[in-house]
Order: sequence, then C-alpha cells, then structure tokens
Amino acid sequence: MNTETDNNLYKAILSAIVRHGIFNTFINEIPMRIYIKDTHGKFLTANKAVADFVGVANPDDVTGKTDFDFFPKEQARRYFDDEQEIIHTGKPVLHKEEPKLDKSGVKREIFVTKMPVTGDDGKVIGLLGFSTDLTERIQAEEKLIEERNSLRTLINTLPDFIYVKDTQSRFTLSNTLHTKFLGLNSPEDIIGKTDFDFFPKDIASSFFADEQEIIRTGKPLFQKDEISPSLHGNTVRVLTTKIPLKDITGKIIGIVGVSHDITSIIRMEKNLGEVNTKLSKTLNELKQSQEQIIQSERLRALGQMASGITHDFNNALTPILGYSDLLINGPGILEDKNATLNMLKDIRTAALDAAQTVRRLSEFYAPARKTERKPVDVAKLIESTVGMTRPLWKEEMAAKNVSINMVTRLDSTGNVFGNESQLREMLTNLVFNAVDAMPRGGTLTLKTRTETPFIVIEVTDTGIGMSDEIRSQCFEPFFTTKHKRGGGLGLSMVHGIVRQHSGEIEVKSSEGKGSTFTIRLPETTMPVEQEKTRQATPSGAQQLNVLLIDDEEVVRQTIEACLKSDHHSVSSAIDGKHGLELFNKNKFDLVITDRAMPGISGDNVAVEIKKINPNIPVIMLTGFGHIMRDLKQCPAGVDLIVSKPVTRDSLRDSITKAFSHKKH
Repeated sequence: MNTETDNNLYKAILSAIVRHGIFNTFINEIPMRIYIKDTHGKFLTANKAVADFVGVANPDDVTGKTDFDFFPKEQARRYFDDEQEIIHTGKPVLHKEEPKLDKSGVKREIFVTKMPVTGDDGKVIGLLGFSTDLTERIQAEEKLIEERNSLRTLINTLPDFIYVKDTQSRFTLSNTLHTKFLGLNSPEDIIGKTDFDFFPKDIASSFFADEQEIIRTGKPLFQKDEISPSLHGNTVRVLTTKIPLKDITGKIIGIVGVSHDITSIIRMEKNLGEVNTKLSKTLNELKQSQEQIIQSERLRALGQMASGITHDFNNALTPILGYSDLLINGPGILEDKNATLNMLKDIRTAALDAAQTVRRLSEFYAPARKTERKPVDVAKLIESTVGMTRPLWKEEMAAKNVSINMVTRLDSTGNVFGNESQLREMLTNLVFNAVDAMPRGGTLTLKTRTETPFIVIEVTDTGIGMSDEIRSQCFEPFFTTKHKRGGGLGLSMVHGIVRQHSGEIEVKSSEGKGSTFTIRLPETTMPVEQEKTRQATPSGAQQLNVLLIDDEEVVRQTIEACLKSDHHSVSSAIDGKHGLELFNKNKFDLVITDRAMPGISGDNVAVEIKKINPNIPVIMLTGFGHIMRDLKQCPAGVDLIVSKPVTRDSLRDSITKAFSHKKH
C-alpha cells in the first residue's frame, strides 16, 4: 500500500474510533490523566482521571475551563506559562516533575509530558498532555531506601561477620567488622572478590562448596563450626550460618552469611540470641518494604472492586429513582396517603442502604469494627425487598413488554440475628439476578420456612437457568456471564453475607428450567426491637440557637430543616470564615460544622470556637466520620463526630450526646 492510502485508512479508523465513542471509553479507563488544550489553555477534552483529580463529577465539567478554575493562581500561572512556551516554540516537555495539590489539599508528585499538536499547515493548534501520579511509588521507594539504610546501619554495628554473595560466591555486601577482619579499609573494597582472595585455597574451597550446595538445593546451612585463618594473620573460630537469598519470584540469587565469633564462649552465649533477633526483625522489615512496591502494582486490580460498589449503588438507587419518578409524574398517587407513605419509607430505606455501602468502603483502609447486628424479622425483610425492587421487576420490565410475576409465600414468621442492611442487600442481589435471568418474563418466587434451628429462604425463578459448569463458579468473585452488564460480584457478595451470618447457601439449576437459591440462617428467639414513635421535639428538650457551617447548600438546607422541625433557631454559614464571623457577632448554644471546606477547615473552626468560648459544644458533621472514628481521630475542639448522611433522629441523638459529653 502507498503512503497516501495508509494515511487515508488511518484517518478513517481514527474517525470511526472517535465517532463511536471508543476513544473516550478507552482514555476514561486509564488511570493516567490525559487532556487536550487549545492555544489559550482551555481544556478541549479530559478523561475521568483528570475530573477526579480536580474534584468534579464528570469529565465534561472540565471542558471549557482552564487551570485557573481548579488550582491556586500562582500554580495555574506556572502551568500556563510552560504551555505557552511549548505552543510558541513547538518543543515538547517530557516527564517533567510538577508537584500539585489534589482536591483535598494533599501534595502529590506528578510527572507531566506535554506535546504540541499541529494542524495541516504545520502551525501549533493546541497541546496534548499526560500526567502520572507517582506519589505512592516514590514514597514506597523512599521507604525502601530508608529500610536499606537501617539494615546497613544495623549490620555494621553487629559484632558478627555479615556478608552477601551472588550465585558465583562473589561478595556483593560486607559489614564493617567482616571487612576489617579481611584486612580491607572499606566494605566497597570487597565487592566482586571471593574467598580465594582472602583465605588459603583449601579453606576457600570448603566455603565455596558449601555455598554452591545451598544455591543448588535451596537448603540453608546452620551453625557450622569453622576455623577462619585469613591471609592477613587473623584467625578466629566461628559458627557460620548461610541461607539462600531469593528474589520476589522465589528464584535463588545468592546467599546471606552470618559468622559469629565463638572464640569467647561467654560472649557467644550473651549475644547470639540478640543478634539473631535483630537480624530477623530487620530482614522482616526489609521484606515488608519490598512488598509495598509489589502491593502498589497490585492495587490496580483493586480498582475492579468499583464495579461491585456500582452494583450496590444501582440497587439502592433503583427504588429511589423509580418511586420518586412515579410520585413526580403520577400526581394521582399522592391521593393514596398509605401508598405514598410506603414509597417514601422505601426511598428512605434505600438511601440508608446506600450510606451503608459507603461505610463498607472504609474496610479497605480502616481497622476492623464490629458490624451492627440486631434481631431481624425475615418476613418483613422480604416484603421490604419486594417493595424496594418493584420499579425494576414490575415497572421497568413492563416498559419492555416483559411480565414478571412476583409470588411470596412466607410460611415462617421467625427472626434472625444479623445486619438488616446486609441481609436486604443479599435479597436484592438475588432478585436482580433472577430478573436478569428472565429476559422474556416469568415467575419469581420468594419463600420462607422453618427448619430448626434455621430460617430457610428460597428465591426461585423460571428463567434460563445455568449449566453445571456455570453453577459451580457462580459464587466466585468477578465471574459473570453478563459481560459488560455485570462486574461478577453480585452473587459473590451474597455468598459472603451469608457466611458472615453463619449461614449456608446452595443453588439448584439446570439450563432452560430456572434456578433456586436456598439460604439457611440461624434462627434467634430474640424479639425484634420495635421502632419508637418520636415527637417533633423530645420531651423536655432545650430549644437551642445553633450555628450551622457547611459549604454544600443542599446539605445546609437539609440540616437546617431538621433542626427547625425541632424548634431550634438556626444561623447558616457557607464556609469556615463566614461561620467565625457569625459566631463573633451572635450568641450560640451549639455549633455544627463540616470538616472539608474551602479556606478555613472544620478542624480550624473548632479550635477558634473553643478559643472564644470553650464551653460551646461543637459537632463535626462530615462524610469522613466513620473513617475518623475507626482511626480514632478527633480534632482538637470537637466534642462529637457524626457521619453523613444523617437523619433527623440521629441528628437529635447527636445533639443530646454532645451536651452529655460537655457535662462530663
């Protein structure tokens, strides 16, 4: 093919990729930040990684803006000047280090490549930028260097000969004591040499034979009694241990040797245990540092877990969006107060379940905490799940001209002891899975019965069923037959929840005949706690003058409405600076503040409030609440940390607790 034909084919393929959205899909899956700017510094396009870094929800929110919209003026000006230099000279910037502050104000080590883009006339019409965040890798490398230096310091202070050799028994490392014993001035002088350079031939041959046997078999040599007469007149008797040195793949790359001077038996008995303990600890620390670098590579796989979180959120959003759409577009429904109230209850329950899903994310980085558990009425749980999922299996499927017949046979009225949100998530996943299995419609049956000491739940569909091979793998993480429509985590989460509740799950299925999932959970005789009816204001509760500080308008309005419903007076501030101005001008009984805000943070607000009046209770209402409590973080001046989202009842309880803390 000639060059012109090649160019035309290339342009046709590139046009098709852009036209079908393949390019945007591809770059949005890449963790590297990719963007294109015009000659004035405006973003023409950016991928999701850029949007996440600057703190916006969608890459489209970046388009048309400049660095001045996202970064401090001085920082943005520096980026702009660099880019103008590229545009004017046509010379790219390759792998330049540009420290940046992310949306949380944390410094990140960013390496940037920016290249000019030219038009058909050869003139620069914009630039293409790539940036990679190497913060974690640099930190891990610095940690590894620190640990290596610690190891070098330690081995140089130990009263033993310590050395490392390669597979040819050539020295690659030696501590100071061993170096002096061999008559050298510096540990670097020994690198590349062998025992034949320092010992008589017969002694060196013995050492070499031992080491080659270790390398060949992988078996270490322990506590061998040796005489070490050097060519420089130093002769000692030592107990020598040599172990194989392996790389991260398990391949033997040399040996590590420790020779302990037992010329003085007393000294040996005094120091041998301490030496081995210190060496073992240091080697373990080095191994941990090496594993950090390996782990940083493995963290990419962790990103796949996002599909599971998306799955849970979509489940929770289904009743929220479905019922709210019905209420907005079907005014007649509002006339049925009971139906409307039930829909609103299901929306509230779904929102609380979504909040629970967010809290589970902290399990990746926070210390383990006990999951809240209580007696759960299985029949009511199933009824609630059926109601919450109705927008999918009824309305949405009906819109596709598909009929799903939902049948419930609740023969058991027993209770189980567990986490209600997780159990509802378990049933919701099974219902959604069953609906997916019936693309042409069918019957979905939920049954309960008692088989002492278990409550049995059965979820049966008349769908396409599963082959024996698929059935045997359906509970495995990331296994899916839905391809792009599923992340393969729904049934694995169901299995995990059942196991966490000391239960059992099995599936019976055959192709074309549907599937039945049978769950057995231990029954409890503990009664279900009845929901208490709350008054608008608790009996005897004090009506307070409250200062509310939050930079999110919707959050402020919601919290303010909850507080006013309990007859509290509320003054709202849009940020920390505004809040402190109001506090200095007015008298308040309570301060409720967000944590992450532009300008003055909630942490600093609390400190300043306490300086002015140390007796004012301060509640920090933040989306980081669960993380802070798990890590036992409580900023100075804060009396109580409360996690978002918050209900009126939980806000009321938090106010009571805050004043209770002040009394104590």
